[in-house]
Amino acid sequence: MADQPIYSDGDIVNGYRYDASRNEWLPVPTAPAYQDGDVVNGYRYSAALNEWVPVAAAPPPPPAPPSVPAPTVAAPSVPAPSVAVPADPPPPSPYAIPAMVAAPAGALVPAAANPASGAVVPAGPANVIKRRNVLVVWLLLPLVTFGIYHWYWYVKINSELRDSNPRIDVKPFLAWVALVPGAFLLVPPFITMYNTGKRIATAQADAGIGASCSPVIGVLLMFVFGLNSLYYQSELNKIAAV
Repeated sequence: MADQPIYSDGDIVNGYRYDASRNEWLPVPTAPAYQDGDVVNGYRYSAALNEWVPVAAAPPPPPAPPSVPAPTVAAPSVPAPSVAVPADPPPPSPYAIPAMVAAPAGALVPAAANPASGAVVPAGPANVIKRRNVLVVWLLLPLVTFGIYHWYWYVKINSELRDSNPRIDVKPFLAWVALVPGAFLLVPPFITMYNTGKRIATAQADAGIGASCSPVIGVLLMFVFGLNSLYYQSELNKIAAV
């Protein structure tokens, strides 16, 4: 069985930073990427200089020509209008960043920039949770591996749920301990299977597809040919399809 990752304070995964003091994953703010020639708040970005250069102010309009006097009446000359030339802005500091428009506050998952195309690709649960064939998970691989694959699968889906959603707090190895060695105490396998169903429902709700997974059904299906693995994987596939 593969060793599970242990995160330390300050580790960054999928745009989130782990805060050990709070035992939480916090989103890492990302600054927008600017292209050469972009103009923001009167400054133009120079990729060659890697700094923001003030945009030169437009020259003042030329003075109006004096009016031509009539043949019989001498008209007073009209003075040219005075034009106030705006002062040049102070040179920007090489460490100063122009003011930026704040991103909408409704997004739960940060966006990751695609360096190849410049497009912004959202990072969500579907990038972490894998789609699997439910019959292979429930029957084929456990039969071939004499049941060992079922243990691996249980640890793997809990790891994917944890990595896909900062609100899900689970230690996959302890979940396996409650499922396998905990079977000697009778109760722990049902508790950990129920909690896994709750985690799947939380991930579904946060993915915007509605929490359709029932942890009670997952526990009851443990007594029906072990169909709980087939049921939970089918619910996880709904998240992977988002």
